[in-house]
Amino acid sequence: MENDVFIIDECSQVDKFMLRAIDRCLREHTRNRDIKFGGKCIILAGDFRQCLPVVKQPSNHKPETIFLKADRRMWQSFEKHSLVSNVRADLNANAFKEYCIEVGNGDATRLPNSSLIRLPDQVICPNDLIDCVFGVGMITLDRLMTSNCAILCPTNQDSLEINQLIQDRLEGEYHAPYFSVDKILPTNDGVTYPLEYAHQQTPNGYPPHELKLKLGAIVMLIKNWNIPLGLCNGTRMRVTQVNDHFIRCAILSGARKDQEYSFSRAKFSPGQHDHHRIERIQFPFRLAFAMTINKAQGQTFEKIGLLLRTPVFSHGQLYVAISRVRNFESLSVLVQTNPVGDKMQGEIPGHQGIYTMNIVNKTVLL
Repeated sequence: MENDVFIIDECSQVDKFMLRAIDRCLREHTRNRDIKFGGKCIILAGDFRQCLPVVKQPSNHKPETIFLKADRRMWQSFEKHSLVSNVRADLNANAFKEYCIEVGNGDATRLPNSSLIRLPDQVICPNDLIDCVFGVGMITLDRLMTSNCAILCPTNQDSLEINQLIQDRLEGEYHAPYFSVDKILPTNDGVTYPLEYAHQQTPNGYPPHELKLKLGAIVMLIKNWNIPLGLCNGTRMRVTQVNDHFIRCAILSGARKDQEYSFSRAKFSPGQHDHHRIERIQFPFRLAFAMTINKAQGQTFEKIGLLLRTPVFSHGQLYVAISRVRNFESLSVLVQTNPVGDKMQGEIPGHQGIYTMNIVNKTVLL
């Protein structure tokens, strides 16, 4: 094996089982079985204020029990270095930098006996979040191509719904819908479902059954297509050509910005631990005007809208969402008021301002 150095970015989302597998693999390949990682240099880069590994349900594990720091013996073998400057934020945005750290560390001022924090008044969107982020009225291709904006949501369902609303406002006509070919795989208990059931489902990591696109639409590649070319799961792209049998897209950002590639349909199958039993053949895209907070981790935007129909539900989500931009002026938040139970947020009786949940497991930061 010729590589001497391996870099794992966004390591907060890497679980300890993956790190152990890398260790075993390198020991075997180098035949240095008594040396961690076979003597290779492993660089982990990340921020543990951010989201932890996603745990598929049902599972006996919690994210904080499987993230890589949970393997204390392995973690102690790394030498730690801390960066102290926020290079994403504007140089003079000191109040914004401090607020991000307070949220990430779980130190933002809370309501008594709750996890609710008050959002800064200047980031509250007064009405339509799409207007706040993409501008009022019809969204032109010129406006879309010269801005790097997105709306973030805690849940997959919210992102799917608002994506369609945004594309409806994009100028131009829809291409004829692309329908997937679905198959329901047999289950161990012999239960079967009608094919119509599969058409109504969009499992996590799958494209929709009915994919409707306009030229210029922003999409996300949801399959590792060609990693050396930067065509990875999560790559945001702009649709440049639509045909019956292929879709052509240009990469939005990075070293290969504006380079175009063609895509055919691909097969999506359930993993070993997926509870759904749907096999789907469809183009490997979802609309990406809006996306989940977890998918946005590691990216930087000119403007972000945060849609909180329900509060965030796991460690680091609020921190990730607000820290994707450079200052308060680039952040708009729309909170659905719900003053009852574990969904409590928004306007809280007896208190001024808008509140939402901030979940931070401080043991993760130790």
